[in-house]
Amino acid sequence: MDYDTCTSLPAMFFANMAEIGDKPFLWQKSGGAWQPKSGSEAKAQAAALAAGLKSLGIGKGDRVALVSESRPEWLIADIAIMATGAISVPTYITNRAGDHLHVLKDSGAKGAIVSGPALAKNLLPAAADAGLDFVIAMEPLDGTSGDIALHAWDDLVAAYSEAAPDIASIDRADTSCLIYTSGTGG
Repeated sequence: MDYDTCTSLPAMFFANMAEIGDKPFLWQKSGGAWQPKSGSEAKAQAAALAAGLKSLGIGKGDRVALVSESRPEWLIADIAIMATGAISVPTYITNRAGDHLHVLKDSGAKGAIVSGPALAKNLLPAAADAGLDFVIAMEPLDGTSGDIALHAWDDLVAAYSEAAPDIASIDRADTSCLIYTSGTGG
């Protein structure tokens, strides 16, 4: 692969995944055994999630918070956010609701992606206070999200499973990520 011809990080990701194809790319422990996710699967999920984010109104320059421990979906979400032209705003998994509120408001996030119930416990109250448009959950969440539209990762990915990456307007000079360090949490 000629990296100089890639116009952006998402372009590089999608080109690499096409090369990797059905070979294992990411691994996740499930049911006590390690399960592979191929390059083709990662590419398809990232493209589908990017299309889903666009359907929720996310576009170039918008911010989307990412609240998740390290797992394959974290990488896929990060790439999908960037593939819409939006800016990823990863947060600490140890953030309390007040920490999340500061990051959400300061960054101007329109939405968030969260891994599951444990992390949603502190994110959802902050998301409501910050007026986010939506939250996407990688795992089913307990309880309610108040006035925020809640979307299941699997449903959103399935709804756009035929989507192709649409990254023509993304440039390598575009901002891809806003990182709040421990000193900027308020």
